Amino acid sequence: MDEFRNEQEEAASGSSFAEAQGSHETAFDAAAAFIQRDNETSDLIARGRESDTFFRQQELVLNWAREAGLIVPDHVFEQLTLVSNTTSEHEVRYRELDDCAVKRTWAGNFGQIPAIEGNGMDRKPATRRQYLHRMRLQNAVFESTFLLEGVSQSDKPSMIIGQPSGQPSFVVSQKWVEPHDPNDSAPTESELESFMIDNGFRRIPASYFGWWRPTDGVVALDAKRDNFVRSPQGVIPIDLQMWQFHLEQLADINLKPDNVIVF
Repeated sequence: MDEFRNEQEEAASGSSFAEAQGSHETAFDAAAAFIQRDNETSDLIARGRESDTFFRQQELVLNWAREAGLIVPDHVFEQLTLVSNTTSEHEVRYRELDDCAVKRTWAGNFGQIPAIEGNGMDRKPATRRQYLHRMRLQNAVFESTFLLEGVSQSDKPSMIIGQPSGQPSFVVSQKWVEPHDPNDSAPTESELESFMIDNGFRRIPASYFGWWRPTDGVVALDAKRDNFVRSPQGVIPIDLQMWQFHLEQLADINLKPDNVIVF
């Protein structure tokens, strides 16, 4: 417990793991690279046993966190002030020490990302690597402040039917955003639309609150009012389901691109 409190104090002073590595993105990249370069996972995929990679990647997530010294004790996370435990992807708590929202994915579940299904844009469960890239992408596109705090392992039941308890969860933090109006924190639909258009996005027809950007193929779903805050500094996205597609893929579902930027 004291060890994690020390890590919290370092985060508050600007020397968290991610910042020590040089950028918000580096910690996400380091964890994803650890998983990607695993030969056993690659071999399972090559042999058509992708379903077997699930437990292998769970093990890799824990191994990476142990090597990086970023195991977040379950009881320490739960001592933080509860903000929300009713969303589909994260349990959210508040850390007064550095004025951050601290989010933990539900055990065995790593949220969702956009996916092309048939002739449209849908969502699918994210793998561990995809979740890490999704967080990194939001930092890159919207200058968000997500940091990878580490990995937590709880004895709570998994959110996935048939999985044993004790599945790992990612723990991320994000600077707390104070709303301009505490009684109505979300932007209006018009304000949200203006924000997305100003950032180069266009609506995706018949999608789950979807937007896409023709210049780089970035797609953001779940972009509804309660995933944004209207702050004194303007509209700020909190947690969007994001992915970057090849422009040819988007053209196949009648989303026509312009030029390309790759993050």
